[in-house]
Amino acid sequence: MILFLRPTIAAFNSQGVASLKRAPLSDFPLAEKPSWFQKHKKKLLEYTVVGAIVHLSSSILAFGTCYVTVTKFGNLEQSLVAHGNPDLVGAAPGLNIIMTYGLYKSLLPLRLSTTAIGTWSIVRYYRCRREKKLKKLAEKQRERFGES
Repeated sequence: MILFLRPTIAAFNSQGVASLKRAPLSDFPLAEKPSWFQKHKKKLLEYTVVGAIVHLSSSILAFGTCYVTVTKFGNLEQSLVAHGNPDLVGAAPGLNIIMTYGLYKSLLPLRLSTTAIGTWSIVRYYRCRREKKLKKLAEKQRERFGES
């Protein structure tokens, strides 16, 4: 919290006697509110790297799963022939990638929620693990220096 000290103003009345008054607050600009980034700077620094790793991992896993799903269960060649487009049968591998990408993009809300929950869980796990490790280290140091 920032504490502003207002200067004292000496005012002289008609008899020449000085009286001390505080300057009004309206003369001084209020401190700017900290931005959202400034408020959450520590959390952003702590979560950003872990969040990026979790999101990349879940995205790679999701894309691979979508590709396997489309190639294994999506019989594009049969559906092209059935719908009267036998000319596109040779383009089936390219269509597999297009279908995979569409399915992958439709799963964005699931990937983002997985990223949020996974990031929070991983940071919490490693924070608890670090605290336990520090407690053990402090106990060892107390034992070592306490016995000497």
